[in-house]
Formats: sequence, structure tokens, C-alpha cells
Amino acid sequence: MNNILCWNIRGLNKARKQQELANFIANHNVSLFGFLETKVKRNALGPLYLRLCNNWCFTHNLVWHKGGCIIIGWKGEEMKVSIRECNSQVIHLEVHPLNGTTFFCSFVYGATAPQERLQLFQQLESIGNHMNRPWIILGDFNCVAGMDERIGHEARFHETTHLQNCMFNCGVHDIKFSGRIFTWSNKRVGQSRVMFKLDRVLGNQHWDDSFNDVEVIFLPEDDYDHTPMLVRFIKAQSGKKLFRFFNMWAHNDKFLDMVKEKWTKPMQGIASYQINQKLQNLKRVFRNNFHTNQTHNLLRETNQQLEQVQNLIHLHPLDPNLTDKESMLLGQIRKLKDYSSYLSRRAKISSIQHGDDNTKYFHDCIKQRRSLNKIHTLQLQEEIKEALWSIPIDKSSGLDGYNSGFYRAAWPIIGPDVTKAIQMFFEDGKMLKAWTITTVTLIPKSTNANTPGDFRSISCCHVLYKCITKLICARLRGVLEDIISPTQGAFVAKRSILHNIVLCQDLDAMAGKIVLLAV
Repeated sequence: MNNILCWNIRGLNKARKQQELANFIANHNVSLFGFLETKVKRNALGPLYLRLCNNWCFTHNLVWHKGGCIIIGWKGEEMKVSIRECNSQVIHLEVHPLNGTTFFCSFVYGATAPQERLQLFQQLESIGNHMNRPWIILGDFNCVAGMDERIGHEARFHETTHLQNCMFNCGVHDIKFSGRIFTWSNKRVGQSRVMFKLDRVLGNQHWDDSFNDVEVIFLPEDDYDHTPMLVRFIKAQSGKKLFRFFNMWAHNDKFLDMVKEKWTKPMQGIASYQINQKLQNLKRVFRNNFHTNQTHNLLRETNQQLEQVQNLIHLHPLDPNLTDKESMLLGQIRKLKDYSSYLSRRAKISSIQHGDDNTKYFHDCIKQRRSLNKIHTLQLQEEIKEALWSIPIDKSSGLDGYNSGFYRAAWPIIGPDVTKAIQMFFEDGKMLKAWTITTVTLIPKSTNANTPGDFRSISCCHVLYKCITKLICARLRGVLEDIISPTQGAFVAKRSILHNIVLCQDLDAMAGKIVLLAV
């Protein structure tokens, strides 16, 4: 499907303006548009249609709004549209793209009077109460949803609550957007300039699930006082989906059996290579047996069963069979509700301290430690487990998709092989190339990140690579005091090398004050 356009154009009676918008529609590949506050009378609709969208399908709400408010057009050869509801402030459509997913679309123009605008919110909430399909709302609400959505005119808290409550009750939110933040301006200069965010594009969770490759752009307003809202459907790039292990899988009763079945099969190669291949084989098993949708459906079904059992308990409170079944269902729900780790698997950045270049003496110490590692095998086994357990299970995984939660959950089966592979690294100093691969991920700093400066980068490493690094750091911690001067601030615990620069600046400033006082 092509793009959707919504724009408050404050009058659409002039032929020149109609031609400008027709060119805008063609240039931006628009298939469905909604123009607001058109002020077009019934007798002027014919010429408007011929200039603006000839051979398109066309509708309006002039019957409910005599001043001429909302006009909608769509390409009939690309979609079928059914009008589900129409009144003075909203036209609610069901859109059936010929090649795509059916969705609902509401074009709104909120009344300027607050009491009349409440009727719009009630109508949207009425639609939202029965909405279980993708739904998008576009338009000019004539009010703001936050205290920070005005410049040049102070917003009052009570003015924001109605729209916020409507969004919450409808289950919709702002779709990720770029471009203009403030969508309306009074076009005045200097201190008289006032800017509001009156226009917005909202979507429900079904919309996000069905159209995750959609971008909303608030384009430059040019000579208009409102910015045009363009919804772009971006064609998803085909590619292999990366595997990610989710901690909730470990609570499945069959998890350890699946791991054991694949892990115990004999395999040729060095220890680290065997581990890598076994992890690859397990990916196929997890993909076939664990699907996010299956888990959500199972949780919903279990909750429904629990509700039925609890209803029966209220009728038969002393029935032991019902109470036992309730306990069993609650246990299943607790296992399925391990969504905190599932949802909180966001990438997090950690500050990394960089020190001076390594010295020959530093390398000599490493060589001495290496010989000790070969002797204390049992001690290293405990250190490996301790290092692995020190990595939080909600930390982002490397390219292979396995986080530390997998290693912890499957340790009774995979522990000996993992220990052997890490021990071999400390013996011969060789590491499997797959363990050294690091993925660089961009994390947005703000809600609507758009430019490179709006992102920060983090590095996602293999869990066993992290484990080896922690073991090396633990061994070095005992000798750093002997080879590094205490005056080297970069190696002071919990201190950044930048602190030295700040300290020098403070001392310089204080020295100047002391000189002035002495004079």
C-alpha cells in the first residue's frame, strides 16, 4: 500500500490551492488522504473533485458539518473503503487494501470548544471499546496531550487530561514519528510566536503488530499554519531473522530434556568448536518448540482456566480439588509470566575504563599466571561458574543469540563442556573466531530518534567471551597494584580518566581565586 496523508489546510476553495495539493498528493505517492477544515460548501464539491482527485473515490461529512470540515479521497484501484461511522468531528473507515492487511482508519477534527470536543473523545472511546483490529487515528485534536507540547503559551494540566484519558481508554499511542514536533504555529514573529502540537497520528497495539515498518513524518508546513502528516509504508527488507534466547523458555518443563538430547550427541573437533556447533543445533530445536505467540496464547488460556476455577471456588470454597487446581494453575502462570526479563532485554551501555598501553613487565606477569592456571584446574572451574553467574541474565546477547540465562539454566548438562573449552583457552591461548565476533547496536536516546546524534552505540559480545574477560580481569586485579603507580588516575577504582581533567580545571580556577585574594 502507498502512503496516507492527513492535513489541516484551513480552506480549500481556491483553484490554485487545490492544484498545489493535487501536486503534493502525486509527489508523495498518496493513496488515501484526509483534508481537515476545508470550508468547502456543497456546490463547490464538483470542481474540487475534478482538480484534486479525478477518478478517485471521494466522501465528506458536510451533512453533519455545514461549514465543510473533513474531505477524504482514496484510490479505488488500490483499496476498498467502507464508511463505518461519520459525524461532525470524525469519519471512521474500514480499509481493505487489495494487497495488504485490512485496518481501520479514523480522520478526526476536534472542535475548538472544549465541551464539544469531549463528544469526539467519547466517540473514539466507543469505537475503541470494540476494536480488536489494526487501528490508526489521524487528525487535528485542537488540544495537547502534555505540558511540553506548547511554546509561547503556558499549558494548563487540566487541558491535557482529556486527550490523555481518551488515548488510554482507546488503547492507542503516538506512532513513532520524525520531522516537526510542533504541528501548528500562529506565524507571528518574535515573542508573539506560539506553537502547539495539535496534530498527531495514533495507533493501537494491533497496528504495531501488523505494520511495524511504518514511518510517520510531519513535513514542513510551508505557507500553511499546520504541518502535513504523512504515513509511509516502508517495504520490509527480507533477511534471515536473528535468533534470540528468551529466559522464559528455561521454565518450560521440557527445556532440559531438549538441551540434553542435542548436547549429548558425540561431535568431532576441539572443545570450543563442539560447543559452538551444539549451540547451533539447539537453535533449531528452540525455534520449532518455542514461539512468542504460542507463549502468549498459553498464558491467556491458563488465565481463563484460573478464572473459571476461582469462580467455582467462590461457589464451593471447601472443595480441596478446586484449591489444588488453583495452586497448579498459579504455578504455571508464574512460570509463563517471566516477561520482565523478556521485555527488559533492552541493550544497556556500561562505562568502560581504558588505561595505558601494556608493558613488557605486564606481559611477563601474564606468562607467570598462565602456568598457574594449568595447575589449579578445580579452582578455575569454580571461577568460571562464578564469572558466568556474575553476568546478569537480562544483558543483551551476542550474535549467537544466547544470553547468560541459557548457560545458567542448562549448566547441569553443558557445564563440563563449557569449563573444558575455557580451560583450553588458558592453556593454549587460542579462541574460536565465532566467540570473538562483536555486534555493534544503535540504541535511541529519545523517543523519536532521527539523526545519528540521537543514537548511542553498544557492543554485544559472546557470553563465553565475557566470561573469559572477567576471569582475566580477576587474575590481573591481584598484580595491578604492584605494576601501576597509585598516581595513575585512570586505574583508580570507580574513577574515569576524565576526572583528572576536571580536577585540573578546578585547581586552576581555585588558584586564580587564591591569587586575587592575596592581592
